[in-house]
Amino acid sequence: MDLPGRPAEAIEGIAYFTVSELLQNVSKHSAARSASVEVWRSGDRLLLQVTDDGRGGARMDGGTGMAGLAERLGAVDGLFVLDSPVGGPTTVTAELPWRDRERTHAQTHEQKPEQTREQKREQKREQRRERMRVRK
Repeated sequence: MDLPGRPAEAIEGIAYFTVSELLQNVSKHSAARSASVEVWRSGDRLLLQVTDDGRGGARMDGGTGMAGLAERLGAVDGLFVLDSPVGGPTTVTAELPWRDRERTHAQTHEQKPEQTREQKREQKREQRRERMRVRK
């Protein structure tokens, strides 16, 4: 992991919790021999990817775990993408907004957004659709 700095504490906390939960799922449910974690920054996004070589078949509706993670990320305008075909491997990609640690809450809210919330949501929906097209 080579990041130019640390993200805001809240984002860092969510990232840590997400990776921790995903690795716990790997150890409990996947029968994997190995797992990997990648973390990187792309523009104004912090990306996390957890991959394992287990049996796959993880689902968003298989309990509260994955859905809860997706909800937690969604609360901060993040994304959660699960790719887990039966037979494996499983890859989870999570995206969080990058917010610099040095910025105060007041400084962040003084700036006018470049896009409206609805425009950002639509952009994220399109990104999800594109990812799904690439996987097919």
